[in-house]
Amino acid sequence: LIYLNPIFEAYSNHKYDTGNYMKVDDMFGSDAAFEMLIKEAEKRGIDIILDGVFNHCGAFHKWLDREGFYKDTKKGAYQEKKSPYHDYFYWKEDGSYEGWWGYENHPKLNEEGCKELNNEILKIGKKWVSPPFNADGWRLDVAADLGKSSEFNHKFWAEFRNAVKGVSSDKLILAEHYGDAVSWLQGNEWDSIMNY
Repeated sequence: LIYLNPIFEAYSNHKYDTGNYMKVDDMFGSDAAFEMLIKEAEKRGIDIILDGVFNHCGAFHKWLDREGFYKDTKKGAYQEKKSPYHDYFYWKEDGSYEGWWGYENHPKLNEEGCKELNNEILKIGKKWVSPPFNADGWRLDVAADLGKSSEFNHKFWAEFRNAVKGVSSDKLILAEHYGDAVSWLQGNEWDSIMNY
């Protein structure tokens, strides 16, 4: 099995600052090149899983719609105009978005407070394991950090599992987790875990 670090459009070399989950980064070729990679790997009996970075995205993600927000250079904060994606993020009193672990270039996604965002992530999860791409599963980045409560986290990952395994029951869901993962490994969320 090959686990690929993030391959989606992003602005850094590490790609953990996703700019568009629906497109393979040009640095790696194209969606068609990824489709070909999966087919060639399959011929050789090799599975490929993708890195799902769904806890946060990048500061230049299309959801941080520059037409719907403007940057107040005095505060260094983004202010809402009328973006349809406003609720996709956590916002602080000063108008800036919350960054994952305080990193400004990794805006934390508000799955817990935004059903539309949940639906987008489920759609993304399903898209890349379905034809024509047919990836063999997902490695979930900082999976236990998704949302702000364990109740939501468990609920979301059960929905994610249903979406992914609904395509094929043999799709792998491997989560990055640092602690005791027993509650996620009851057969209705993650298949297994890995440390950093």
